[in-house]
Amino acid sequence: MLSCFLRYIQWSLKRHFHGVYLAPGSKPPQFEPHQPLIVYLNHASWWDPLLMLWLGALLYPGRRQYGPMDAAQLERYSFFKYLGVFGVRQGGNLAARSFLRNAESLLSRQGSMLWLTPQGRFADIRERPVRFAPGLSHLATRLPEAVFIPLSFEYTFGQERHPEIFIRFGTSQKGTQLGANAHSAQSALEQAMEANQDALKDAVCVRAPGLFTPLLSGHGGASFPYDLWRKFKAAITGTSVNLNHGNL
Repeated sequence: MLSCFLRYIQWSLKRHFHGVYLAPGSKPPQFEPHQPLIVYLNHASWWDPLLMLWLGALLYPGRRQYGPMDAAQLERYSFFKYLGVFGVRQGGNLAARSFLRNAESLLSRQGSMLWLTPQGRFADIRERPVRFAPGLSHLATRLPEAVFIPLSFEYTFGQERHPEIFIRFGTSQKGTQLGANAHSAQSALEQAMEANQDALKDAVCVRAPGLFTPLLSGHGGASFPYDLWRKFKAAITGTSVNLNHGNL
């Protein structure tokens, strides 16, 4: 089921976006299977959960992927339960403790990783200061050997008719490096995300050809009639045609 859904996600990304690009100076960090990984990212778009699933399978194929979702929404879209998504009740200490228990239990399984959007809402990449809900920092104090990886997404239009997705991994840290308590861990995690978002924003502003590493190539072209004419012209002249408008 997961493999079929991943094929659908890839098809959908290719259909709706010109491409997915990895920012310069950013590599998906790799760790030993016994180390639990927690990837925390800005919540930039409706596409985030699908992009997380696709990236997890692409960049961490040997890892079991998990992520939380509002419990009421998960009951509505119960299909996601088969994709590693678990429900989280909103608000209150009981809900927070339930989230922490579920997350710890899942991360105790070898080769597992957890994807989180700790802002808890949609937020623009330029919003400052970056502020997180407290769940992530409490995980850092409870899982000192877990690795925390900041990841930033930006969705933007450029020279192409279809939008593009830019991503950047920041510097990873173990729970023991984030501070002695939840307060210091919260500050360290927020600062790491803010620094990574700044680096991604600056790289996207430059948009130099060859600067980004393409992870997926999707739709190009200006419009259907014009692209059809260009293909026809290339066919009768025996030449190749590049439908892309830009050169990223």
